[in-house]
Amino acid sequence: MDFLFGIIILIAAGTMNGSFALPTKYLKNWSFERIWLNFSIWTFLVFPCLFQTLLSPSSWKVITHTPASLLAIIIIGGFLFGIGQFCFALCLRMIGFSLGFVINIGIGTALGSLAPLVVLHYHSIFTSKGVMTIFSIALIIFGVALSYIAGLKRDQGQRNIILDNVVLHKGSKYVLGVFYAVFAGISSAIENFVFSLSTPMQQKALHSGISKIVSANMMWPLFLLAAFIPYAGYMLYLMHKNKAEVSVPNDRPAFYYLATVYMGAFWYSPIFLYSFASLKIGELGPVIGWPLFMVAIILASNAWGWKKGEWFYASSQAKRLSKVSMLTLVIAILILGVATVL
Repeated sequence: MDFLFGIIILIAAGTMNGSFALPTKYLKNWSFERIWLNFSIWTFLVFPCLFQTLLSPSSWKVITHTPASLLAIIIIGGFLFGIGQFCFALCLRMIGFSLGFVINIGIGTALGSLAPLVVLHYHSIFTSKGVMTIFSIALIIFGVALSYIAGLKRDQGQRNIILDNVVLHKGSKYVLGVFYAVFAGISSAIENFVFSLSTPMQQKALHSGISKIVSANMMWPLFLLAAFIPYAGYMLYLMHKNKAEVSVPNDRPAFYYLATVYMGAFWYSPIFLYSFASLKIGELGPVIGWPLFMVAIILASNAWGWKKGEWFYASSQAKRLSKVSMLTLVIAILILGVATVL
């Protein structure tokens, strides 16, 4: 029963993460930078500190006793992740939900698996586990390339399309949007690599009597605080730069603020749900959990992208390529999950 419950929680967590940016399609009276600045306050500041304090107030002591070298790695990694996250926000505006999430998740999963293998477990590269991991990474990159081509074909012969406050650009703007998505994926790989380096902090928390689920998430408050600095800084810069562009007044301010709370909750909560589900599944939790979590994110974000008409004007060939690329990524991520048990 715990195994099945864990699987359900994992799918729910991935669906939540793949849906976190959905409100941006409805907040038409707020500027881009205002939406994402409010999002960052909840995501990078409020929820990480709130979860940590409510679940284990004593866990803060572990952070204060962490070696300075590890703290520096977490802070630098968080800062780079913050840059990647505002690039992700930009890519969603330029190339849409489906492509933005697929490229970001694909690159992040590929590099996030490759970096620990090459740097921390290089002796395993030529084992069956290493070969299968590298094969799955190559398949992920192939899937991302197919997504890129599908996006190009989608925009061929079309002008800029505006759907639900999302501008889908063609030409140089499309290439720039893809670049932002790739950089966001690289920053996600950095996030995963830093997380793997934070094991000593997690072990120290466990030895201090802190629960497994809180111990597994020890680095997030500091990591996301560091991410908040470049992210919020860039959004404040845009607000200053675009001060002449005042957001249209609206008579539902509470809805707008609650929407950004939803975005923050649906971005951060899956981190804890993933850890909780992995514990419920048991020994195979991380093995089954990570690929299933990634697959759920890809499927959910693509479902929203298609539902919101991002591919409505695309040719049948472009639509076919998009579906093939998504299927390729799902298969590759599942193979990557199998590789971890070899």
